[in-house]
Amino acid sequence: MDAIRIRASSWSELFDCAHRWEGKYLLGMTRPSTGAAHLGTSIHHATASFDESARVHAGLTVDEAAGVFVTELANPTEEVNRVESDLPPRVAERIGVSLVSRYCAEISPKYVFKGIEITTKPLDITVGDITIQLSGTMDRSRIRAEGEGISIADIKSGKRAVTKGKATVKAHHIQVGIYELLAEHSLGETISGPAEIIGLQTTNSAAMGVSQVPDARAGLLGTANEPGLIEMAAGMLKSGIFPPNPSSMLCHPNYCPRWAVCLYHSR
Repeated sequence: MDAIRIRASSWSELFDCAHRWEGKYLLGMTRPSTGAAHLGTSIHHATASFDESARVHAGLTVDEAAGVFVTELANPTEEVNRVESDLPPRVAERIGVSLVSRYCAEISPKYVFKGIEITTKPLDITVGDITIQLSGTMDRSRIRAEGEGISIADIKSGKRAVTKGKATVKAHHIQVGIYELLAEHSLGETISGPAEIIGLQTTNSAAMGVSQVPDARAGLLGTANEPGLIEMAAGMLKSGIFPPNPSSMLCHPNYCPRWAVCLYHSR
């Protein structure tokens, strides 16, 4: 059997609602992006532009990075379906400019970045007779200097990105663990320090926070007594059974392309 490719950014979705994941990534079902998703993409594009400029000493200013955000927000490259929960465009622009400006002035200078959103080499992991190929660009992630080695810093934005002054780690550790595996495979260097989540909250508070993610790979790889998530994913792929999760925060027609034909959510 050929290797089954799973992008790093989709792993959290697989274990949130495997039924939705199957629809999106195996069956090719799609939905337009939302305003909230486009706001996040625009923030990440601008912060990545600033960090890459700092890495190569190109001199992009904080104000110029904010301008990159505004341009990106006003010119989506894919269809955006605005939903009721989205911020009004002017409010989204104001909050995004604040977050990008504060990130560039307050957070970015604390790091030495060795790579910004790098494209990784595919990594094949075989479990029984199933081969999973981990792949993808480290969207929103950076490789940062960590003493004599390297570690991962991953930016997450959204309304729940910060809790009590700290970046929200829940639901992000799986993706970060995949990034660690891919970074080591691609760069030939050992990830020596704990990963960090940099949270940028897209509410009027425009709060920011940072949290560490120690042992991000532990749940993926498992132990001698407990299967890891990679082994569990291989089991789903082999059986063809992808359990639904009607309690998922994304179990909604705005976010799930399979919602209209799904039997498992409430009507």
